[in-house]
Amino acid sequence: MKPRIVVDVMGADRPPAELARGAIQASAKLPLTLVLAARRRDLPPDLPPTIEVLECPQDEGEGSSIARGIAAVGRGEAEAFLSAGSTGAV
Repeated sequence: MKPRIVVDVMGADRPPAELARGAIQASAKLPLTLVLAARRRDLPPDLPPTIEVLECPQDEGEGSSIARGIAAVGRGEAEAFLSAGSTGAV
C-alpha cells in the first residue's frame, strides 16, 4: 500500500495552483498517494484522477489546510503532512 501524503498548498508565497502542479509532478515520480489540502476552486481544474483533495473552507481555525492536514494524520488517514504555511493559522 502506498503512503498517503497530505500537502498543504494554501499558505505559501506562491498561488495554490502553482504549488499543486509541483506536488503533482513530484508525486508522479514517487510511490505515494498525494492529497492536496486546499479549496478545490483554487486548484487546477485538470487534476489527475489519482490526486485526492482535502477540502479546506477556511483560512484559519479548524477548517484551515494546516488544521485539516494535521487532523488527517492524527486520525490515521495519512502518514505525513507537509506545509509551508504559518502555524498561526491553527
